[in-house]
Amino acid sequence: MVFTNTLRRAGACVALICVILPFDTARSAAFSGTGTGAIPDNNFSGRTISFPVAGIAQPLTNVRIALTMDHTWTGDLEATLTSPGGKAHLLLFGRTGRTPTVAVGYGANLIGTYVFDDGALSDWKASLQTVPSGTLPPGRYRTTTGGTTLSRRGGCSTSLGGAFAGLSGADVNGTWTLKIADLGSSDTGSISAATLTLLDDQLFSSAFEAPVRGTCKLAQSDFTGTGLTSFALTRPNGGVYEWIIQDNDGTTVGAQQFFTLGNPATDYVLAGDFDGDGIADPTVWNAGAEGSSAFRVRRSSRPSDVPLVIVFGKLNDDPAQIGDFDGDGIDDVAVYRDGTEAGDPSSTLIRLTATGGRRTFTTGENPSYATSGVDYTGDGAADISIQSTGANSTGRFRIYDGKTGVLSTEFTLGLDSDFVVPGNYVGTDRFDVTTRRSTAGGRVHTTRNSDDGIALPDIVWGMTGDISVPGDYDGDGFDDLAIWRKSTTPGQSFFYIRSSSSPANPIILNFGQDKDIPVAGFRVN
Repeated sequence: MVFTNTLRRAGACVALICVILPFDTARSAAFSGTGTGAIPDNNFSGRTISFPVAGIAQPLTNVRIALTMDHTWTGDLEATLTSPGGKAHLLLFGRTGRTPTVAVGYGANLIGTYVFDDGALSDWKASLQTVPSGTLPPGRYRTTTGGTTLSRRGGCSTSLGGAFAGLSGADVNGTWTLKIADLGSSDTGSISAATLTLLDDQLFSSAFEAPVRGTCKLAQSDFTGTGLTSFALTRPNGGVYEWIIQDNDGTTVGAQQFFTLGNPATDYVLAGDFDGDGIADPTVWNAGAEGSSAFRVRRSSRPSDVPLVIVFGKLNDDPAQIGDFDGDGIDDVAVYRDGTEAGDPSSTLIRLTATGGRRTFTTGENPSYATSGVDYTGDGAADISIQSTGANSTGRFRIYDGKTGVLSTEFTLGLDSDFVVPGNYVGTDRFDVTTRRSTAGGRVHTTRNSDDGIALPDIVWGMTGDISVPGDYDGDGFDDLAIWRKSTTPGQSFFYIRSSSSPANPIILNFGQDKDIPVAGFRVN
């Protein structure tokens, strides 16, 4: 174990102009791993490296881990870091580059020391894309979601701080483990050294905004990390919501998990990625007075921990605006607040997870509807979409930049009474605006391509009374029009999904009861 304390002062003088940067104090504790050696080939059990940690008193702010490796074919490897007792965990990387069409992942070799921390400017997956063969240069990288043969998605930057920050000294002290496994045949290698550094240093903590993570897309409401939208329901049961999440593993018989979160009398059911691991976190928001209303989050990286509580909003706000408004890879809570009287300005209020700072933007007027929290402009950060009355009751849409509040684009689409079903239906780097209208008992969907502004041909899917649950259920990178239809007859409620990869072969899953609430529809407005 090595403790370090450093005091740094940086400055520069150019043409007699001196710039003095602030002092900062960095405190860290580094722990060497035991159990290094050869990584078993094509063996799920892999090799487990242990880091005995002791002497940490203050809460953790972030983590850095360095791995010295020599291995061919990076796409075989998967590495997961876990805190003592399994309290928190994060996949550092996994089968990088693996997709339904590239089952073996990237073929680059690893030789040297690779350091993973949130302050790195290079992304693991993006860097490997540039060296499909040869050797990935040693250096600092951000962690990334894993590749899978189920989905074209994957390789999105993740956050060590999001997964591990806030662990108390009691949670930190003990044995940390790194499991590294070779899940492909033939190529082999070893890990010769590993160092875990626990940081109590605001310079590296999540209190500072991390670099923008780019335009990598995650599947909506993916609660299990497969890269596909999960089948998720909440069920009122007395004073609690029971959550039932069925893993979408490419079949309709995936494993189910059950837990409770929220109160049906006071809470809205939501979802967001608040720990930056690329997996959706079950979330509820209670409606009450300002200062008492709060989001409560069951983080996927630490499901046995107490829920994360974020106090924000007040009664009559619309809390379904959660999204990554600063592009750091971690979602921020946000609410839409209508003006008091007709014609009064309405607002979108955002609380940034990274800094705790707040943004308030004037967005539309009373009456308007917000469907925000997704990236409509393609800059890698969430934006704000406002639907309000246009001429002759047409739907007037305004898209505001989620970072600046500046109006980005304005257009008309459908009627002001249409519902909005957000999704990335065209498969570009942007979400599209899609409206839904009931006509002759059926549901007519109209999508406006955010790239060129052209409306696509209408698609009829579902019937009056169905609940829209958009998402990528088939893993092709396009969102699917999908509904959940409830029935009072046991066993007759079901998901009905228009697979974008095979529209003539819908996905059907009998699941749920008539009082359930499907989570994937929380943004539909």
